[in-house]
Amino acid sequence: MDKMARIQGGEKGFFVLEALLLLCCLMIATSGILVAYRAVLVSERARTRTEAAFLAQNEIESYLSQQQQEAASIETTRDGVVYHIERTVEERAERKEAVAQVRWTILGREERLELRREVVEHDSKT
Repeated sequence: MDKMARIQGGEKGFFVLEALLLLCCLMIATSGILVAYRAVLVSERARTRTEAAFLAQNEIESYLSQQQQEAASIETTRDGVVYHIERTVEERAERKEAVAQVRWTILGREERLELRREVVEHDSKT
């Protein structure tokens, strides 16, 4: 009987309003968590991509300083991320290009970076 008195007293839709308010709060909280996750993902991708660029540059500089013609394959770990580095030298019509390819996996996604540099040999004639 008490329930009937509350319904007649004007509290008829109060539970529905509470449920809608709770649903809105949950949606706002969930969107905040998703924005934070996306920010972390972008930050991690940028960090690992920068590290991969440095590793590729280092590998090409190593080739240029030693003038090794054979291909090289290296695996290194930095900050818990495993980077696979492959260096090759491509020769095309009197041109050489040193190519470093870096592959790594971050948050379940495989990423790849390729860096190329033309190698020019100067004559020692003056």
